[in-house]
Amino acid sequence: ARFLAQDVRIDVAEKTVRTRDPFQANRGTFQVRGQSLEVYGKDDLVVIPAGCQLDRPGERLSADRCTWNWKTQDVQAEGSLQLHRATNRQHTRGPQLKGRLGDEGQLEVTAPGGRVFSEFQVPRRSGPPRRDPPRREPEPIRL
Repeated sequence: ARFLAQDVRIDVAEKTVRTRDPFQANRGTFQVRGQSLEVYGKDDLVVIPAGCQLDRPGERLSADRCTWNWKTQDVQAEGSLQLHRATNRQHTRGPQLKGRLGDEGQLEVTAPGGRVFSEFQVPRRSGPPRRDPPRREPEPIRL
């Protein structure tokens, strides 16, 4: 793991870490950036109060504010959020998403009690074009 920040304040007694400056952290291919950072060790909670951005290969989440509980893996993103996924070129935006960070770092999200707008493209079917079987003429009606 790697953490890059300036003017970091650590309170050992309270188990908090804070910076009001932009930061960047990554673990493997998972990367987190923000305009500021608050870590509450007693609550197992990371708060990115401004400019939150979570990236992993094929997936990017950006929002005004994000929280992550590293014990439960619960994630919440609020305000002007956008989720981009390379799979099917998915683009989702809305006011709030809640979810979990999966075992491989993927985001598993829902929008409880709210609405989101999603766009995506379904890939065209590969191979020869499908041909429907020829239609049979209906039998004439006999009385």
